[in-house]
Amino acid sequence: MRSDALNTNSGNVGLIPAQKKNVVEITADATYAISVEQSGSIFIFAKADGIVATLPPAKAGLVYEFYVKTALTSNNYTVNADSSRDTLTGMVMSWDIADVGTMTKMNEAVATVAWSNPAAADHQFVSNKTTTGGLAGTYLKYTCITDALWHVEGYTFCSSGATLATPFT
Repeated sequence: MRSDALNTNSGNVGLIPAQKKNVVEITADATYAISVEQSGSIFIFAKADGIVATLPPAKAGLVYEFYVKTALTSNNYTVNADSSRDTLTGMVMSWDIADVGTMTKMNEAVATVAWSNPAAADHQFVSNKTTTGGLAGTYLKYTCITDALWHVEGYTFCSSGATLATPFT
């Protein structure tokens, strides 16, 4: 009977299949070339002396996430666009690590929280541990909007007492 078929098939209405993202933990490579096939992956930076990750050429729809597991002790955590033709837009928030676990009100005159927006030609995110982030907990998401533009969002944790600076170049 038709109603039996409808009742049998309607049990899955509204359910979303489970998603599991690919996770790539980088512990030894100083440089890492990200592939188009890795779109949707989370890259974990777990190398205290830094990593330079290079995105593939911009292609609308690609998405990558980056998470700092191991705080920098030297060098930088860097995410490069494939070339200077692939530029960045978006916003990243930076916090002084000493403020973790507290609340900063928008009307406070503080130098420990900042927003950074890339300039028109910027194509790199470079964290140096102190002024531009790179401590554990730093998180970035790159979404390719066009074949030449990446949208970047996220937050960075910087060294206590540092004068915060833009991580974009």
